[in-house]
Amino acid sequence: MALIKRISFPALLALLWMISIVMVNPIGEFPLNDDWAFARAVYNLIEKGELILGDWPAITLVAQLYWGALFCKIFGLSLTVLRISTLVSSFIGVIAFYGIARQITQNKEVAGLAGLILFFNPLYFSLSFTFMNNVHFLCACLLAFWFLSKNIERPNLLHWILGTLFCIITTLIRQSGLLIPFVFMILGWIQTKRTLGNILKQTIPFLATLAAYLLYMRWLEVGTSNPQAVRGVGDLIAGIFDNSLSYYFYRSVSVLLYVGFFLLPFLLASIKPSISGTRRSWLIKGVIGAGLLVVLYLGSVFFPIGNIFYNFGLGPKLLKDTYWGDNITPQLPEAIWKGLRYPAILATVLYVFKFPWNIRSLKASFYPGPAQAHRLIRLGILMVVLIYVGFLSISPYFFDRYTLPLLAFALLLILPVTTKLSATSKKIGYGVLAVYAVFSLIGTHHYLSWNRTRWDALTQLMEEKGIAPTHIDGGFEFNAWLETGPFNKEDKHGKSWWFVMEDDYVASSGRIKDFEVRETHPVPAVWPFHRDTLFILWHMVDGMTVYENYPITCGAETVSPDPYYFTSNLPQIKFHHELAQSEEKAHSGQYSMALTEGKEYGFSTVLKDIRAGDQITVRVWRWDGTRSSGLVISNYEGENYYIFEKTNVIQEKDGWQQLELKVQIPTEPGFDKVGIYVWNPVKVDAWFDDIEIDRKAAQDKKEVVE
Repeated sequence: MALIKRISFPALLALLWMISIVMVNPIGEFPLNDDWAFARAVYNLIEKGELILGDWPAITLVAQLYWGALFCKIFGLSLTVLRISTLVSSFIGVIAFYGIARQITQNKEVAGLAGLILFFNPLYFSLSFTFMNNVHFLCACLLAFWFLSKNIERPNLLHWILGTLFCIITTLIRQSGLLIPFVFMILGWIQTKRTLGNILKQTIPFLATLAAYLLYMRWLEVGTSNPQAVRGVGDLIAGIFDNSLSYYFYRSVSVLLYVGFFLLPFLLASIKPSISGTRRSWLIKGVIGAGLLVVLYLGSVFFPIGNIFYNFGLGPKLLKDTYWGDNITPQLPEAIWKGLRYPAILATVLYVFKFPWNIRSLKASFYPGPAQAHRLIRLGILMVVLIYVGFLSISPYFFDRYTLPLLAFALLLILPVTTKLSATSKKIGYGVLAVYAVFSLIGTHHYLSWNRTRWDALTQLMEEKGIAPTHIDGGFEFNAWLETGPFNKEDKHGKSWWFVMEDDYVASSGRIKDFEVRETHPVPAVWPFHRDTLFILWHMVDGMTVYENYPITCGAETVSPDPYYFTSNLPQIKFHHELAQSEEKAHSGQYSMALTEGKEYGFSTVLKDIRAGDQITVRVWRWDGTRSSGLVISNYEGENYYIFEKTNVIQEKDGWQQLELKVQIPTEPGFDKVGIYVWNPVKVDAWFDDIEIDRKAAQDKKEVVE
């Protein structure tokens, strides 16, 4: 790329960075992925002046929170401002990466190409438009490595201080940041004379970082209400024995395949067109290559794992249907998606053959000389790569985004010192980079556009139609950000696990069985392949009932597929009973419901979205010689609102009495759903039949009673 030669890389990056921001458009008050938890902690810092991590993050995080809080103090508290803070970290991170690359290679174009490959990496680029942790962590990692490596080249107190500072910051973003000062402690011991002063100087960055980490963990234990929010090193070690060797094999191969796949532009750009080497060396390479191909193929079963990078898009769509793999759009055929492992396997083999180290060069790192500093920096990169591969292979959790630090340092490891790139290889490499860049731009734009559409639709549902967020499954980020409910068990046919109280309304990417489509919202797209639609569905089973659908009637005649329920005239309303259907008496039809000792409750149902002023009338036919049983209406938990009616008989026929219970919901009731049921509190049998429930909205605000 001629631009890399003509202008400075920072200027080129700044131009591309600004163009990318305009094209993607980061503006929008909605969380993305897990960043709702990080954003909430920043909001607590600004609004309450307290550091409250919550129970979602498992990482140290605190340095990132104060970075985001700084931006919010200056520009105002918003999710958009927090995304801007990540974009700034993203820009700084690529500059630091370029600085390290220039220490390794004398070729400015090679360093610039590597910097662009990092910037347009789909994971790095997409995460730069969120307040997720990964870009902030990598930025701090690269800054720490850059300053400490400059101190290796030419000892400088300022570089040493800055390197130590960024090591602490890195570790206070994510625990694995301890790796950087540990590596430079080893490198310092190799480089300097073995005097107490030199050893102490090289050890201080690691000791200071470790001390900061331990003090922070101690503060969490004694100074917060949730000391288990951040996982320690012990948790990682304890989890090593939880999995089989085959699990670690598949995980390790997946990690390596991500390296090959995402570094493909540079691997192709650096291919040498000329063939060199002896026949024996090519035979050895062929055997090694064939062995690698077999191992990588056998271990590639679970690649790609996904999260940020999914099929034909970027950024996870965490909705009730897409979470289970249904209705994901846009989507390539499964064969093509899984077929990505083949170029990833070939690219990983190509990466291994570009590995720059042998025993001779490794030994040379231990001997003083003009080239020692350069060799030590590359040795440090090698240590980071090897340790991070091991860390990702044994870590109990793994998403594609976790590979970002590995991808950056793995790319630095194979940068040539002086070799120029051939014209043909460069064209191929830049061509693949262009594909990655276009995919990153369009995929990230669509991800934010899709989320913007989702939140606009859900906001309209809440504000214009008055639906409470506790009655909506708007997807993971929506319910997590608004704290709408508890965790549920993971069940494809039940409520989503993410904090859903009631799923009367559901945001989805397509139709779902037993749900009725109420709204469709097209997602603006920049190219035809990203045509997408967001659906708002209404739960037809166990959901809300609009006023026009009343009255609800049930005659105890028809039992649903679940024998503990009677069906009603509406498919979404069922009445619970304790297997109490009886042929002994009937007001109409063939059956009624018998309430006997041990079966005191029946005809139980729940009315949802109850509003102040609602007029609810319940009638049921009763056969009860003692007239002790009756109708009950209460708020769902039965604590703040409870009415029992057993005497208001409005008509009698052949020994049956029709009870009526009429209520009006008071102002600000403090609940939005009520339970209705019949109750027999005595040991004498009673029978109930033909329940009818009517509900009308308040005609005027004056009708609402206290």
